[in-house]
Amino acid sequence: MFRKLSVLLIPMLILFSSGCTEKSAQSNKESAVFAEGGTVVIALEVEPESLNPLFYRSSYSGQLLTIMHDSVMEMGEDFTYQSNICDELIWSEDSLSITVSIKEWLWSDGTIMTADDIVSSCELYKNPELACPRLSDAIRNIKSVTALDNQTVCYSFESVRSDLVSALGHFIFSPSDRAAIVKDGRLVNTLTNESGIYELSKWDHDSSLVLERNENYSGKHSSLERVIFKIIPDETSRAIALETGEIDVLNNIPPHIANRLSSVKEVVLHNNPGRLVGMLTWNLENPVFTDPAVRKALSFAIDRERIVEDFLYGFGSIGKGPIPPASWAHDAKIYPDSYNPERSKRMLDKAGWVDSDGDGIREKDGVDLEFEIITKKGDSVRENSLIMLRENFCAIGAKVECSVAEFSSMIEQVRSGNFDSYLRVYSS
Repeated sequence: MFRKLSVLLIPMLILFSSGCTEKSAQSNKESAVFAEGGTVVIALEVEPESLNPLFYRSSYSGQLLTIMHDSVMEMGEDFTYQSNICDELIWSEDSLSITVSIKEWLWSDGTIMTADDIVSSCELYKNPELACPRLSDAIRNIKSVTALDNQTVCYSFESVRSDLVSALGHFIFSPSDRAAIVKDGRLVNTLTNESGIYELSKWDHDSSLVLERNENYSGKHSSLERVIFKIIPDETSRAIALETGEIDVLNNIPPHIANRLSSVKEVVLHNNPGRLVGMLTWNLENPVFTDPAVRKALSFAIDRERIVEDFLYGFGSIGKGPIPPASWAHDAKIYPDSYNPERSKRMLDKAGWVDSDGDGIREKDGVDLEFEIITKKGDSVRENSLIMLRENFCAIGAKVECSVAEFSSMIEQVRSGNFDSYLRVYSS
């Protein structure tokens, strides 16, 4: 194992479709009619650890925060930033500042959001005493934020970068919530004033969260009066809850469950373009992986199509790069390496990795082509893929060990650099 973490390369990419199901009396989703009011119950795999936009860490918290709190600019479905609270955006000639005029926007208590709210919110992110984990590089690059009047803000930046607009995607805090955070820091787990389409009404820990429609919302009105997020950790229990009517919507469905639900008449399955990317990464501190030719040879040894068909049940596709098709930055001209174990063997021979002693394992300069792959425990797709990868690599003369671990301990292992190869899935 190698303690130092260096640059990781990507030999395997799989895009996972993002499945969503909803319970419906009609199997034809085209005939569905949306009515005013009502409640929808959505299953949530993990309870949010915090609903304070400064201190949350998980995507589960993020899902709720994005419908409870709006920002100056908001990322759209294609990963580009679009106006939200922003009414007009003007760039300086040197691109080192952006002047933003904001719309008349109300907090959930009916008071008006001001430019000072935006300025003071940015200061919270950069307050060293709060040690905000959401302090991104884009926000660090903000030199200053100035209120020119009640509805106009000027952002100045340290340097010109490609992500300047993303800095305007930070959350905004009301005066009362800012005062509470400055006083009590991380003890403030929820906010009292929301600017988004829903506001938190009730939180029964380990059970459910109830969000009510924000009647003072300044954006587009929501037809739904109430959204309930029900905490159901077990994936099988979530599917059963959908079939029995305990919940109405189930997101991020594991492929094997999506495959089963696709035949249930009362369930409508929406197969959305994937944003989850599965990839295998190498620790370049391991001398086995320092040669690009070896990494390329290993890439040709991977049967990606089998992962898509056998483990994802067709709910996915072979990735063409680390950026999914939904993003504006996706390059459709990039093609993945094909499954070609014979080519992989030839490349390893040429790179000097040969089985000179006949034990089935290639070696070079006295070092065996040997490594360990680790992944998250409890994910059947990853665990099955791990077994397949070992088979693929052993077939070309590598000795591979597999290991699964709880997510927290596995991440610590990766961050410390104490790993050879890591099979991961990330959301873009």
